[in-house]
Amino acid sequence: MGDTSNDQVRWCFYDPETKTKTADLATDEAQMTILKMRPKDINSFYFSRSDETAWKPLKLLMTSSASPFAGLTLLTSMGADKPEQTPAKSKLQMKAVDQDTQDEIERTFTNSCIDNIKTLAVQFQKPSAHKIEIVMMNKQGMIFRANAVNPTQDGSLCDKVIPNHFHNSELDVVIINSAAQNKFFEKIKIKGKVMVTGNGQYLEFNCSSQTLRSQLIESLNFCENNSHRKKAI
Repeated sequence: MGDTSNDQVRWCFYDPETKTKTADLATDEAQMTILKMRPKDINSFYFSRSDETAWKPLKLLMTSSASPFAGLTLLTSMGADKPEQTPAKSKLQMKAVDQDTQDEIERTFTNSCIDNIKTLAVQFQKPSAHKIEIVMMNKQGMIFRANAVNPTQDGSLCDKVIPNHFHNSELDVVIINSAAQNKFFEKIKIKGKVMVTGNGQYLEFNCSSQTLRSQLIESLNFCENNSHRKKAI
């Protein structure tokens, strides 16, 4: 593949929220670009390098000891003690990508997660007499259903790969526990957001009130306790 030292590698950054990306950058140019990023950009952007084909979460690059960008302090966070003090609008030079490019980029970083998702699903699946179903609806009204894997009050893995259309935006989520004896715990309606990491996809739950969170906890606790009772028989 030739010389892949940092001097030869070209970097590119992609924002899945705005569907824009940078030009191919030399390492020093990429460092300057990262310095101008906001903290939220680090958590949501993806990167690619010229000697690899897959797109990966930028925050993994920032935390790797082998990365030329490890330890960089964002200029936007200097002197900003509160989140509202960071710039609301990005100052990066980004260009919109066409639909084909967008699909190709998002397909590469989604496919790279599939094996990890399947492994985690097997590793963390708790024995249960029944399954908890998760129904997601995005802003376009598209619906996706999956079974929860190791759900907690904070979120859950899923037994299926969540499509790109459900990434990077708030979702309407319904947690369905068909075995719940109390109707208040059978269907819990909350908000959620798909988090894509190096390990796969994670659906983060967002309860708008403590009452709603308590109902979710009760529903999940019933599922787990009911499973233990059946196992003991």
